Amino acid sequence: PYDNCDGNDANGCETDLTQSGSHCGSCDFSCEGGACANGCLPAKIALGELGPMGIVVEKDTLYWTTSDGGELRRSDVQAGGPSTLMAHDKGMNELALGGGYLLWNNVSTGDLVTMDMLGMSAQSVDGGMDQPGGISSDGQHAFYVEHGSGSGTVRRVPVAGGDNDLLLQGEEDPTDIAVLQGLIFWTNSASGEVARATTTGQDRMSLDRAGGTQPFSIAVHGTSVYWTVLDAGWIRRTNISGSMTPVTLADNQSQPRALLVDSAYLYWATSDRIMRLALPNGPPETLASNRNHHPSHMTMDATRIYWTENQGGGVWKLVKPA
Repeated sequence: PYDNCDGNDANGCETDLTQSGSHCGSCDFSCEGGACANGCLPAKIALGELGPMGIVVEKDTLYWTTSDGGELRRSDVQAGGPSTLMAHDKGMNELALGGGYLLWNNVSTGDLVTMDMLGMSAQSVDGGMDQPGGISSDGQHAFYVEHGSGSGTVRRVPVAGGDNDLLLQGEEDPTDIAVLQGLIFWTNSASGEVARATTTGQDRMSLDRAGGTQPFSIAVHGTSVYWTVLDAGWIRRTNISGSMTPVTLADNQSQPRALLVDSAYLYWATSDRIMRLALPNGPPETLASNRNHHPSHMTMDATRIYWTENQGGGVWKLVKPA
């Protein structure tokens, strides 16, 4: 369809809404640098990054780590212009945001590092971990997991630094973690378990245990917990109380990894696609395809989804469909 997007009645409906990146689907919908082909296509934030990994967004600034480059990087979400906020050690991995602080871990050194948003003071708040994994924050504390060699742990530390607490140990390859309403939720990839406890490590409870599968990323919103199952290709859900039998929302997904949720949609990345489904149980739909460099980490704000492609060195954004 065509529409009169320039307001000039003399040239009629001059804009092809199926092809215009500035007027995609409607005159007031922009792809912000991405092309339009019956919907917005991804737009680049940065290319040539050295192993981009964890990614978060705060207002109009996007932050990400580079594992091979050992840098914390940032860019304006619309104007672009990536720059280095801090150079650290190679092996930088997961990244989280909480209480005005950026927190990341390093799989080479085993450290968890916290730094204020201005990049003025970075400090290691935990060290010597054996394969640190996911990080989440409630604004006061960072909660994080350590895969471990046969005995994984769940830990916490104040976002501004201080003494760290060992909340749980003996976990079977904890991989990712989320926090909501005084509860923490995590995946144990070796045992196929999804578990929860209080933010002080009490009242541990198993929410799902599918032996022989590999639960991976986890997200929580409202009264529901969502997670990906890497090897089985599932997207699963239960409630935070654990009273509901877990259900599979999507299957036949190719190595689903990163997972995001808001009040309306669940988003995830497969080995070559960005997907979503309308909550509570809509059918999966493809938002971006041919992502052949394996999207690994995702974040979002009210209008955009962002992700890193570790193998291809790209950082990308996609305006959420209307």
